[in-house]
Amino acid sequence: MRTINYINNHLQSITTIMGMFLFVFVFTTLESFFYKSFIEVGLLILISMVVLFLGRVLINSYYITINVIDVMWIMFLVTLVINVLLNNLINVITIYDIFVYTAGVSFLILAKIDINYYKSTFKLIAVLSIFYAAGAMLQYFFADAYFNYIFQLFPDGYQRNILAQYLNGSYSGFTYQVAYTAGYIVSGLGVVILLYWKNRSISRPFLTLVIVLLIFGLLLTTKRAHLIFFILALTTTLVLSMKNKFLLRKIMKIISFIFSVIVGLIIIFNADILKSNEILSNSIEEIIRTFSGIIQGEDISSGRFVLYNYAWSLFQDNSFFGIGWKEFIENSKGLINPDRGSHPHNIYLQLMVELGFFGFLLFVLPLITVFFITFYMLRKVMNNKEKIENGVLWESGIQISLFYQTFFILYGFTGNLITDYSFLLTYFFMSSISLSAWGKMNISNNYV
Repeated sequence: MRTINYINNHLQSITTIMGMFLFVFVFTTLESFFYKSFIEVGLLILISMVVLFLGRVLINSYYITINVIDVMWIMFLVTLVINVLLNNLINVITIYDIFVYTAGVSFLILAKIDINYYKSTFKLIAVLSIFYAAGAMLQYFFADAYFNYIFQLFPDGYQRNILAQYLNGSYSGFTYQVAYTAGYIVSGLGVVILLYWKNRSISRPFLTLVIVLLIFGLLLTTKRAHLIFFILALTTTLVLSMKNKFLLRKIMKIISFIFSVIVGLIIIFNADILKSNEILSNSIEEIIRTFSGIIQGEDISSGRFVLYNYAWSLFQDNSFFGIGWKEFIENSKGLINPDRGSHPHNIYLQLMVELGFFGFLLFVLPLITVFFITFYMLRKVMNNKEKIENGVLWESGIQISLFYQTFFILYGFTGNLITDYSFLLTYFFMSSISLSAWGKMNISNNYV
């Protein structure tokens, strides 16, 4: 009997870890040159869900528990399906969209697990973020080698996009879009800073080098929103992680750190020896131009205000049911580009326009609720981690979750995150950490 239990437990651990690892691998390589079609991506997602289901339900005899957050996401998923059906928008793309959302919600339901199961996935996110930063640096320092070998791995349409960005001083590296590269690097920075920096067994000089390389890779993308939202998300996470008696002292340290970074950026920007460094100048100039534009009341939105105004007018005319999933891009042709449409570059407006106020509400409610659950779980762990099994690891995991949720919510004001599935699936994964803690700490006496 003991042998059978040992085998079952071992199989359960292996299959759960494999399912988690494969799911994370898919969304952390989704926008790279690894895949030739969305069919390959969908198949790998499906396999990861099947493996995770085997590990959690069949082998472990785990009873699926559905909490209020799961119900909220299921309601949103049902609303999305109804919207597609009512607007006669059934096609390969929308079916794939529904499949991805279903996978994300299914992962939340299945992945109510111990924090130890996340260890391998954290490593994967960190390693691949270094991989993407290295890709941007390869393109920057060794352009000939990049275009002779890596560039050829992308389809023609993606190659045109990479080339256009390159000519504009932005380096996408191993993805076809700088926003994706920057997003992967931001995720890795969160893991390295909030998890591995606390690990005394890892060399601090090595981690410092990794952080510097990741930040340099982020600068190479010239994505000002990612850099600004990364700083805000990290600051928010560190502030909310403070114990009350150390609050003032830590706030002063964080303010000093941010001030030092700003001063450092100004010095770098004005240093004669580095003015010839195009990428540093471009990145920092973008940030400075952004803040300067805000102060002077200029349009620093890259034309997004035009999209925002148009989206709002469409919402006012279709406030209840919306115009249909992904229909904004069809209705905005000629608004910014003469030959094609555009997303609103604001997920909240996009949800209101395409799914109506009810669809918007069903997306935002779980988004906000999970954020506050994460904050509550973080405070609980911070104050009782010495009494909690794996308390330090839970602390780091919940911090990483809070960090990415904050980044996701902020970037939602300027990005296309509800249809850029590398970001969306990362969000579902990060949220699962908080919901795992919520479930575990509510049923264990060790967490009282």
